Amino acid sequence: MSLFSCEGLSLSEPPRFPLSIVLDSMPDAVMILDGDIRVALANSSARELFAAEGRRLAGTHLQELLPDICFLGGGPLRRCASVGDEGMRACELPEGRYCRACEISLSADGDSPRVLELRMQRVALDPSGAHICVLRDVTERRMAERRLRSKQRELERILDAMPAGVWMLDRAGNCCFENLAARRIWAFASAQADVAGRRAWRVEKDGQRRPVTTLADLCGDGAAAPDRGAMEMLDIFGPGGNYKSLLISEKRLSPGDDGHDGDDDSNHLVVIQDMTDHTRLAKAARLQDELSLSVFNSSTIGICVSDTDGCILVANPTLCELVGYSEDELLRLTVRDITWPSDWTNACEARVDALLSGDQTRTAYEQRYRHRDGHPVWVVVDASLLSDPATGPTYVLGQVIPIDARKQAEGELAVRDAALDIAQRTARFGYWLWSPTERTFTCSGEAARLLGVASQTGGSPWALAGNVHCDDRGLLYSALNCLLRDEMMLDLDFRIAAPDGSVARVIHMRGETAQSDGAAPLYVGTITDITERKRVEEELRASQRDLRQLQICQEQRLEDERRRIALELHDDLGELLTGLKMGLSAIRLRHAGNPALLGEINGIKGLVDDSFRVVRRVASNIRPPALNVGLIPAVQWLGQEFESRNGIRCQVNIDLDEQIRLPDEIATPVFRVIQETLTNTARHASASCVSIQLSIDGGQLLVDVRDNGIGFNPEAPGCNKHYGLFSQRERISALGGTLRIVSAPARGTTTMFSVPLEEES
Repeated sequence: MSLFSCEGLSLSEPPRFPLSIVLDSMPDAVMILDGDIRVALANSSARELFAAEGRRLAGTHLQELLPDICFLGGGPLRRCASVGDEGMRACELPEGRYCRACEISLSADGDSPRVLELRMQRVALDPSGAHICVLRDVTERRMAERRLRSKQRELERILDAMPAGVWMLDRAGNCCFENLAARRIWAFASAQADVAGRRAWRVEKDGQRRPVTTLADLCGDGAAAPDRGAMEMLDIFGPGGNYKSLLISEKRLSPGDDGHDGDDDSNHLVVIQDMTDHTRLAKAARLQDELSLSVFNSSTIGICVSDTDGCILVANPTLCELVGYSEDELLRLTVRDITWPSDWTNACEARVDALLSGDQTRTAYEQRYRHRDGHPVWVVVDASLLSDPATGPTYVLGQVIPIDARKQAEGELAVRDAALDIAQRTARFGYWLWSPTERTFTCSGEAARLLGVASQTGGSPWALAGNVHCDDRGLLYSALNCLLRDEMMLDLDFRIAAPDGSVARVIHMRGETAQSDGAAPLYVGTITDITERKRVEEELRASQRDLRQLQICQEQRLEDERRRIALELHDDLGELLTGLKMGLSAIRLRHAGNPALLGEINGIKGLVDDSFRVVRRVASNIRPPALNVGLIPAVQWLGQEFESRNGIRCQVNIDLDEQIRLPDEIATPVFRVIQETLTNTARHASASCVSIQLSIDGGQLLVDVRDNGIGFNPEAPGCNKHYGLFSQRERISALGGTLRIVSAPARGTTTMFSVPLEEES
């Protein structure tokens, strides 16, 4: 029979055993209530329970003993002080059944209130409606439960503060508890979702990944679990597709752990650590180690690590190949053993001492290593100190770069530089480089000597102005500004002044842009000493002036001689021919009756007339009489004579004042050039029309002779070497003028020249 079972009990029948004995043996407070819910019988535990109240139990209504209980409709109610009578909850008492447990509070003066668990049951077969009321003191149990809940909340706060995730799983794999870290790591509430669909894999010992579909899979085989407490890796992909690597540590918590047997209620404690960053860093460190080893072995630079005594500890294959030793052989040597003996000097030891003493953390120098075959190998050594702040210098890292090819190239370059310097000094020629952006101006040694500067490197070419002749500085400034604006290339002659102000030398400076297209501009150029050339040019110009002056004198003498010959032909020979003609006329009169003689006389007279015409033509060709009158009448006569003799229409346009009379030393050469031009037209042009234009503009006599002939190419080889054209240019040049010929095949020819006139002219 159950502890609270009273089946078959009736107050109208005497019990087989004394009821008080039975009730007193019960540990709980038990009271028999009549139909009015008054105490009919109470055991000793009930009497002890209410003894502190000093009340009499028999006949006492239950509500008097327990004020928190009230009855509505015949059923007991628990009064809830927080909500009043409206919040009272009815508790039906079906016959023969227990009501739900109802906890009430029993207060005693001076003592803490006690918590009682009340159960009531109607007595079966009792028409009076008797009840059994059982009261159990659960004060200590409730206090223990509160302490347990407090400890549990404290434990939850501690677990929530942990960085590692913690799960408590039951045997079915359902999550009973998880801390905040577990929710953050798993990215969803574990109690609300399975691992399935979350793309999680367990990393096995052999490196294979096995899918994890439920939280129970995290605990392995729940019954066996021989490796409880072992750690393993789990890879998951969260809802956002982010990868995580987790370290899982699982332990089965069974009732046997606290002294009881049985596995039915066993739980699993799962600790999760997010190892994503650690795994990533480990992979990065492993990759960096592999990469460092790969770089060390495959580097084209020799690398070695030595201790502070110079003993080589590690060397890569490049260094072994560079000095001709195997790695094992090299590890038995020191740095001094592979250094060329004459290169291990006091300076070298001083560099090593400075490095080891901490005065320097890095040093670089050039020296020779000794190859195993005995020949030297030029290298650049970059040594740096690897030290521990606690223990001081530990190792020396050396990076060795072979520079044999560079040294050979430097030697060849030095020879070429020496040859170039000799060639520049011999040719008196140098070069320069100018970078306005970097503010550097560099020139060769010969260029610096020619420019009179002490250094081959300066800030800008503007600094050269101090050595330039004061009259040429403006030209230099203007040319450099034009070069900077990319308006034109630099091509300038200027003079270098001596300390006494005289001209030391004449320099030709030439330069242009070497690079552009968005890059920093760089200008390059040359410097040439043209002092001797200028002197020769000046002498040549003086010689040419003397030759032209001589030519003018010769032309003047020739014209004087032509004038004399023309006058003699006209005067002397003309006088003789006139006398001959007069004598023939007298003979003709005396012998008028002799027809035969008259015929001979008439024939001789015709010859005399022809001689008169020949004499006049020859005299005119030698020196036209019109030229004695002036250039204008002479050109007009020349046009008429050219048209009548060659049958080519000649148009003469004179835009000059007829009162203007040019000096004979100008008029004669101009006339001769026009005469030579018309002669060339008649011989070669096949023209039908010629025009001659004379005008004055700006103190210049302008002459323009055009024809509509077949033309020619003035640039063709040999055209400028013809004596006719050469003599024309020389005549005009002697007068200080210029002559230009414009022509093209089938386009005719135009000869234009100008001669400066003096104000007196």
